[in-house]
Amino acid sequence: MNTLLSLVYVSSARLPLGEPALEQLLCKARDRNQQNALTGVLLYNGGNFMQYLEGPAPALQETYRRIARDPLHENVIELLLEPIAERSYSRWDMGFARPTGSEMLALSTARWKQTASGTIPTKDTPVGILLLHSFWQTAQR
Repeated sequence: MNTLLSLVYVSSARLPLGEPALEQLLCKARDRNQQNALTGVLLYNGGNFMQYLEGPAPALQETYRRIARDPLHENVIELLLEPIAERSYSRWDMGFARPTGSEMLALSTARWKQTASGTIPTKDTPVGILLLHSFWQTAQR
C-alpha cells in the first residue's frame, strides 16, 4: 500500500492567466489528478497560485516535480510535504476557488509545518491547514 502524502505549495504565474487559459489549466489538472489518484484544491488570485494536493507518494512527488519544472510557474515554494492518514479533499480531483488578496496572504504566510516530529494531536494541527479547511468550507457555500 502506498503512503499518502499531502503537499502545499505557492507559486506565481510567469504571465497573467485569462479565463480561457485558467479553464484549460484546470481541465488538464483534473484529468491528470484523476489518472494519478490525486485530490486537492487550487487557489488563484492575481497571478498567484496556492495548491493543496494529496495522494499516493510516488504520484504526488512526480506531479510536484512536473509543476516545479512547468514554465507557467515561477517562485515555487513548498510550504508542506508530509504523510497523512486520510484525505481531506477526497471528492475533489481539483477543487478551485479565488480567494481575496488578504485571504491568499493569510493562507500563504500561515504556519504549515508541524511543531513536533511524528503524529501530533488535532489541537496542534498547523494553522495553515486549519485556515485552508476553513476557507474551503466557506468558499463552497
